[in-house]
Amino acid sequence: MKNVFFLFALLCAFFSSCSDEDGANVTTSNVKLPHVVTINSVDKVTCSSNTKSQVKVLAFDNEEGFNHFVGILRTKTSQQRAQLVKSLGFESLAMINDKADKELDKIGATASSVDDFRAKYLDYKTKYAGILVANAADSTDLSLYKPASKDTAVAPYLVGECNKVLVDGVLRDIPFSDEMNDDDKKIFATSYTEYSPNSTRSVEKDYTSEDSWPVNGFIEKDGNHKTICSVYVTDDFKLFIHFGAQYKMWYGWKRANRQFFFRLENMKGLDKLNPDALSSNLSPNTYYFGTSKEFYSYTKINFHVAEVTQNPIVMTNKYEVTGKVFVWTDRMSEKDANGNVIYQSTGSSIYPTQHAPRENFPLFKKEKSFPCKISLVGKR
Repeated sequence: MKNVFFLFALLCAFFSSCSDEDGANVTTSNVKLPHVVTINSVDKVTCSSNTKSQVKVLAFDNEEGFNHFVGILRTKTSQQRAQLVKSLGFESLAMINDKADKELDKIGATASSVDDFRAKYLDYKTKYAGILVANAADSTDLSLYKPASKDTAVAPYLVGECNKVLVDGVLRDIPFSDEMNDDDKKIFATSYTEYSPNSTRSVEKDYTSEDSWPVNGFIEKDGNHKTICSVYVTDDFKLFIHFGAQYKMWYGWKRANRQFFFRLENMKGLDKLNPDALSSNLSPNTYYFGTSKEFYSYTKINFHVAEVTQNPIVMTNKYEVTGKVFVWTDRMSEKDANGNVIYQSTGSSIYPTQHAPRENFPLFKKEKSFPCKISLVGKR
């Protein structure tokens, strides 16, 4: 509820006026935000392999308005982008993906048999054909994903069922491919070796000995649940940790909405630690993170940990990042005799207000974690 009020206040600051449910026709710095128009079949608007008799698209008065809106989206988080576009009365591709994910949950829960699920799943895939894409690298992955685009941050919020926008009365393509987007590939399409060249992706491995720990990532299967982790350095020298989760559904696996928590230890080769780490400091070089400060549950999380230390000496490696990461999901938090989650307080009073201690952080035990060694070396 607090987020709703925050969003309302944020929108009020941006918007000077609003139109009907077809969209918001508002002015910000003398540039109008888009409104929603319905294009009929005579316009021959197609959505990949599907042809729609009618389709809604975002309409911009001119190029300036289009660029202005793209700029606004770039300044926001994915949740804020979704809320902003929704406030215009438009169902974006990102929203369609979320809706489809919930729909698959319902299909799995209501199917009476494998054959019943298989038939309903076929109808489900047909419904979203040309809009969402499957994981081509793993036939057991039943989830559908946003297709890849050059601008993965903004493009899924500019289009809906159709990959077009209307700018100054002219339809414009926002290009998408027929493959799943790179962010999802890095987590769920684990058969793509280019996304885990330095990782050992272990399933149900014995972690009692540190020598047996996976390196730079893992796939851990615990009954009907999978936890996926990938650690890597980007081309612009940032350390990221990606998390994902899946659960068993009939004859395959589906994305699961989970909270992820992790603890770093003995990290070396890093600079400019993400400020979020400072708000959960427990001891030197040891940090806890949640999926967000509010501990929202997301399908996946891409967490920017820090910048890596670059070595200026030509004859050495570009960088060397080493350490340990211990991973938990919300399923692994400590509970009391009544099954209630046990909470702890983290933080340090020496940090300023914006890095205040984080209260009510779930309690986790290291010995119950999924441990992973980090060893990332940048060769010249």
